[in-house]
Amino acid sequence: MSTARLTLLSAFALALLAGCKEEQVVAPAPGETQLTLSVGESQVLRPSSIRLGFERVTGDSRCPTGVVCVWAGDATVRLWLLDQAAGRNDRSSTDTTFVELKFPGSSSEAAAFGFHVRAVGLDPYPRESVPIPPSSYRVKLKVTKG
Repeated sequence: MSTARLTLLSAFALALLAGCKEEQVVAPAPGETQLTLSVGESQVLRPSSIRLGFERVTGDSRCPTGVVCVWAGDATVRLWLLDQAAGRNDRSSTDTTFVELKFPGSSSEAAAFGFHVRAVGLDPYPRESVPIPPSSYRVKLKVTKG
């Protein structure tokens, strides 16, 4: 096989691998575990069967960079926690808890299924006159067992 063909096949294989999303598993250790989720992404909180997912941003009024604002603003995200041990894998089941976390502020933390989830950041940060596509958001969370 020619070198050019091998190079082309290697590039194709790398492109395929780059498109694959491997599920990350978070094992809460004593203390807090930090994780980042993109919109539509979820992770299992091991050693439990609880799955934590990022549904969407429900509000983002943070003051854009380069702008002088009277108020710094805030952001609200909607997450879900699903107990997979109940034998269902759909978020419409009664074994799902939806939470909205607003940060900064006192409502940036919620508890469900034995976990405390706290929102600590949201990327990207707004820039003046540059809309953020909903699928671009990534939420940074701290998860504590107990």
